[in-house]
This record gives sequence, C-alpha cells and structure tokens, in this order.
Amino acid sequence: MTGSADDLFVVQQHFIDSLSCATSPVFASPCRLLDIGSGAGFPGIPLKILLPELRLTAIDAVTKKVMFLRQLCRSLALQHVECLAIRLGESSAAPIPSLETFDVIVSRAVGALPHLLDLALPYLAPDGYCVFQRGQHALQEIGEHADDIRRSGCRVVDVQKIHLSFLEHPRYLVRLGFENKA
Repeated sequence: MTGSADDLFVVQQHFIDSLSCATSPVFASPCRLLDIGSGAGFPGIPLKILLPELRLTAIDAVTKKVMFLRQLCRSLALQHVECLAIRLGESSAAPIPSLETFDVIVSRAVGALPHLLDLALPYLAPDGYCVFQRGQHALQEIGEHADDIRRSGCRVVDVQKIHLSFLEHPRYLVRLGFENKA
C-alpha cells in the first residue's frame, strides 16, 4: 500500500515517523482520535498499536485504501477502530456517521494548513487539538498562513521539532487548538 519494497525504508519513513506523534502531550491520556487522509494507515494505525486505549477513526477518500485498512485492523485484531471512505470538504460529502467530535485529529501529508483546518475543525471537540505532521518548511508555512489560522478560530499551541537520524530534514508536529480554549 505504501509503494515501497524496502522494509527498512517503510519502518523508518512511515512507522517511526508516525510514532513521533505520540511525543505530543495530547496523547497523555486515552482519547478519541481522527486520522484524516489515513491512506495506508499512517499515522493512525501505528499510534493505535502503541496506545491501544485510543478510539481511532481513520478516514480516506479512496475506498480501496479503506478496504485495506479494515482488513489490516481485522488481521491485527485492533479494537475500537472505524475505517471510513469519506472525502471531507466536498459539499456532497456525508458527515462522519457517528456525528461525533474528536479529542485529537492527526494528519500527515494532506495539503496546506488552511485546507487541513477546513477539513478538521468541524470534527474537533471544543477542548481538542489538531496535531499535524509537517515537513521542513513548517515554520514558514505557519507564518504564511497566520491570518488563515487566526480566522479559523484556532491558534498554534506549540510546534515540536522532530529529529530522526534517518531523515535528511527535520519534521515538525504542529499542535493547534481553538483560540477561546484556556
């Protein structure tokens, strides 16, 4: 599903990179987690394996990927995981069936921050956080989109630089929350 035959590459670039999200303080207690654009299950599935108390909803627009995720979850006997084929952000898109909000929303490699916030915020609990994995230009992206972030009603809570020895450039975890949150 990832398109790579090199096992070490997959472990490093996908699993370990996904698990870097677990260093965020939002995972200190069990939560309801939404993974937007889950694809082959990153970062949601590795987080669920590491933190089995999570209640994970993984969504992707591509039905084939969601079918793979469902089979993967069955094979791993993961409980409290829902995998849905939904394209967020389209006027014809159905809402997430449970109509719930989530304590934490994660995403990896899904568009620019303003677009990602448009997709995520309708599903974020009032006291919840978005934890977005971003690449080497994260700080520049935050600066360029500061007005968009503010207009969305959010604020950047913190930006955590992640150094992984096997990556050429650092990664960043950008944590956002609603502006009116204490």
